[in-house]
Amino acid sequence: MAKRRVKIKTRRKAGRKLLRLPTTSQKAEALALKADDEGESDLRGALNAWMAIGLKKRIAITRAIVRTRGKELRLAYPEILSIAYGFRTVKAAGRQLTKEPCVVFMVAKKRKRVAKTKRLPEYLYHYHGGGASGIGTLVAVPTDIECRSDYKVRPHCLPEFVHVSKPNLATQKGAITCAVKLSDESGIFAMSCHHVLAMSLVTRPPGSEAKRARVSRVSGGAFGALSDWHGQLVRPKEGSSFDAALATVDDEGELDMALGGLLLNDPPDPFEIPIFAEIRTPEETVDVEYVQTWAEFNEVGYFSSGNQPVQTGIVEWLVTSGQVAGGHSGSPVIDENYQLLGMHIAGPDSGDKAFMIKADDLFFGLSFGHPGEIELHNKF
Repeated sequence: MAKRRVKIKTRRKAGRKLLRLPTTSQKAEALALKADDEGESDLRGALNAWMAIGLKKRIAITRAIVRTRGKELRLAYPEILSIAYGFRTVKAAGRQLTKEPCVVFMVAKKRKRVAKTKRLPEYLYHYHGGGASGIGTLVAVPTDIECRSDYKVRPHCLPEFVHVSKPNLATQKGAITCAVKLSDESGIFAMSCHHVLAMSLVTRPPGSEAKRARVSRVSGGAFGALSDWHGQLVRPKEGSSFDAALATVDDEGELDMALGGLLLNDPPDPFEIPIFAEIRTPEETVDVEYVQTWAEFNEVGYFSSGNQPVQTGIVEWLVTSGQVAGGHSGSPVIDENYQLLGMHIAGPDSGDKAFMIKADDLFFGLSFGHPGEIELHNKF
């Protein structure tokens, strides 16, 4: 089968209005004036210092704060459910994305009138630079707040490109992310979501694996089965979850057709998430824009009730063209150089958001319970 690298054009949604959003400098100035009124003398200088830093360094600072101070902030502010780093959003006439890096707090419900001593911080102080010779420059890192009610996210597995089956269980549907090889293992493996390959949405008890479930192309034959290498979907009290799994492959030709002949390149090294990317779904190419990365995320409704699985490092995208929908779980997320950025796992019914497991986690063998290395395979 001839390999193809074709970008499928999609139409942008009609009726989307362009808003005149406040610029980063305008928001910083408004915050500085407020600080002057409240007698916080250090804030204006710290905000100016923040604005003087380049975009990439500001993103790196927000990432460092989430990684090093996330638990501390959740203990200090119990209403915080989860913390992310990314870009500020404006919710007017649809969700509009700014290019202002910030730390993001998720809460159950936003409160309009809160005493100053109980407010979530509008900024976080951080010392930037300095190295061994000093403590660096004090900067004020902006924050943003997201409401849990905006995250009614479900796994995408209704229409189908591949399906996974086992007697006495409802067929599970989704897509294949890529083919990989494992060190010290013969043959190749197909990668997709745990809830697709392990049928963990329809198993009993929920979240368990359907051992040796068979993987097939909808318009073709079976080409593999769930392997022993996979993550898990469990309640928070049982540990962290990882919605990815590998299937053994016994028909490489069928797997190649299931992948649509798409040639992927290795993830970026060092791994960085770009502002713009594409989700290669079975039906179309969906354009997305980076929003934020959640340190811990448990808003995907895998189970019908109760606490949902907690996953780390989940990336949130804003869909700008096309739509993610049922059956797209497992679709690869790529950049303009066809480098694999991650695997799409879920989204809301509206189709305007997408959630991804990062490629640097997908290519870490221990995530699947494998002690060796995982590498991308493109040669059939």
